[in-house]
Amino acid sequence: MKKPIFNPEDEVPSFDLCLKLKKLGYPQEGGGWYWEELPDDVCLQSNPKQRWILSYLSSSQIIAMEDGEVYRMSSLYARETKPLVKAPSGSEIERWLPSMTLMWRLPDGRFCCCGEFEVVVGDTEPNARARMLVQLRLREKWIFKQGGVLTARLTNKHETVGV
Repeated sequence: MKKPIFNPEDEVPSFDLCLKLKKLGYPQEGGGWYWEELPDDVCLQSNPKQRWILSYLSSSQIIAMEDGEVYRMSSLYARETKPLVKAPSGSEIERWLPSMTLMWRLPDGRFCCCGEFEVVVGDTEPNARARMLVQLRLREKWIFKQGGVLTARLTNKHETVGV
C-alpha cells in the first residue's frame, strides 16, 4: 500500500508520548489533532488491534470538563464518548521548549533534540521534541500552566515565559 502524501502520524508524537505529556500536565484544550479511542464495538480492518486513531477537531467540536479531561462534542443521540488525548504538532511543542533547543536529523534518519543538559533521540521530529519536553518536565525544569504560560525552574527561583 502506498503511503499518503500527508500522514498526520508523521506530524504529531506517538500516542504513548502524547499520553505521557497529558499525564504531566500538557494543556489538552483548543483545536487540532487528538488521539481518540475507538468505541468498543468498532475495529479497523487494516489493524484490528489498534484502539486509538488520530482525528482533527476544531475547538468548537470539543468540550473541556472541570476535571481537565477533554471530550468530543456529540449530539444527545450519539453514544458516549471517551476522553481525548491532545496530539500537538512539532511546531506546537517547539513553542514550549527553551529557545536554545536544537534539532537535527542524524545520518540513520532519526532526529536528535538537544537542549541545555538534555539530549534525546526520536524516530520522528515530533517524537524527539515530545521526548525532550517529557524529560524537562520529569526533571522538574518545566511546569505547564493553563493559558500558554510556562514556568521554568532554575535552581531556587522561578522564571515565567509566555508562549
